[in-house]
Amino acid sequence: IGNRVVFIQEQGSVVRDLGYKFDEDVYTGSDLTILATHLFRNHRILDMCYQREPQSVIWCVRDDGVLLGMTYLKEQEVWAWHRHDTDGCFESVSSIAGQTRNELWAVVRRTIGGNTKRFIERLSESVPSQVPAEQTHLDCFLTYRGAATSTISGLGHLEGKSVVALADGAVVDNLTVVGGAITLP
Repeated sequence: IGNRVVFIQEQGSVVRDLGYKFDEDVYTGSDLTILATHLFRNHRILDMCYQREPQSVIWCVRDDGVLLGMTYLKEQEVWAWHRHDTDGCFESVSSIAGQTRNELWAVVRRTIGGNTKRFIERLSESVPSQVPAEQTHLDCFLTYRGAATSTISGLGHLEGKSVVALADGAVVDNLTVVGGAITLP
């Protein structure tokens, strides 16, 4: 990343960077987990990728399926960890070049209706809008645009799961997928 190498230390629970300082004629590095050791204690990092655009984030999949992100701006001496949970377990991540940004794609393992299923999911783009209906940073979400209805179908892949809907800008929770559909109150 830039002129730095970012890597996972041998035991898998410390992320470090390494670079050369010309003014001192030495290689130097930092423990990038030092300010967030609670996120790594008793865990290992199994997979990692770097998403350059839009925010310079290193993504790490932990051995328990939790996704950790680290905003990394070495030239500003900024790094900050953030945790991302989902209804299931992250297994793998990859940053893939898109039209306007690098997209984060993940393999997510979920148990639905007693069956284990794997989904290929993409982290949605951050939308600079104050309109609630445009804020869609959710696990495995679908969008319906059409005539007014109280029944949303096509949800068979979520059979038996508890879901939340954003309908006309209002949150509707405690919905269960039955017969591949939900009924909005």
